[in-house]
Amino acid sequence: MLKKIMVLVLLFVAVAAYAQESEVPTEVKDSFAKLYPQAKGVKWTVVPETEVNSAEYQVKTKVNGKSVVICMDNEGNLTETKTAISSSKLPKEITKYIKATYPGSKVYEAYDITGRSGNKFYEAGINLSGSKFTVYFDKDGKQVDKSDVDAEKSVLDFLGL
Repeated sequence: MLKKIMVLVLLFVAVAAYAQESEVPTEVKDSFAKLYPQAKGVKWTVVPETEVNSAEYQVKTKVNGKSVVICMDNEGNLTETKTAISSSKLPKEITKYIKATYPGSKVYEAYDITGRSGNKFYEAGINLSGSKFTVYFDKDGKQVDKSDVDAEKSVLDFLGL
């Protein structure tokens, strides 16, 4: 019985992954292939349109051995790139801010982000006493946003995404 359940779960995941990729417009895939011909292990995710944001297409991949998340609009224009970095690669201003503002916390993931206009940002995933959240910083190390990872995960789980 357990084996049947596992097979069904794996089948569901495979179908969901195929459905996600099949929803990506050809112009978006073509644009990505031109920009990143060396990308390996490409995984697409469709972020649905909301009242606030247009639909977006995200691709998780490896470029030159680094984990990267690339975001594109529905016309294939690059909107954002997020490159995974070691927390030790965060600017010193950010590290100081995190230690002072969230004492006892641990940075469990970090990203170097380049926006559509070329603006640079940083993202730090923080674990503070078991509570996970994400903090965003501008290039000068000033906090510009914060989101609750646990709450986002609960909403995504509720929506089935």
